[in-house]
Amino acid sequence: MIKLEFAEGAELLSEEDRDLAARICGTADRELRTVLPTLIDVVHVRIAMGQCVIPALGYGASAMSMDRVSFVLNPAHAAGSADLSGC
Repeated sequence: MIKLEFAEGAELLSEEDRDLAARICGTADRELRTVLPTLIDVVHVRIAMGQCVIPALGYGASAMSMDRVSFVLNPAHAAGSADLSGC
């Protein structure tokens, strides 16, 4: 299971964007389990707003540990939160 968390500042995301993030996590979980069947039971994905992103994309992600992924979205990027749909 991928447990989705929203960091302080992520309230800038609309309810639609939050739902999209949840759907992306659900799809990613199914795909990960197919490729990595021995993956740990719960992976935590934390969405935050910030500037430390890939400039061309407006977002970035990094594994913080075996069970934690940090996803940062720059709300000032030209595409804004629409970038979520490209992830």
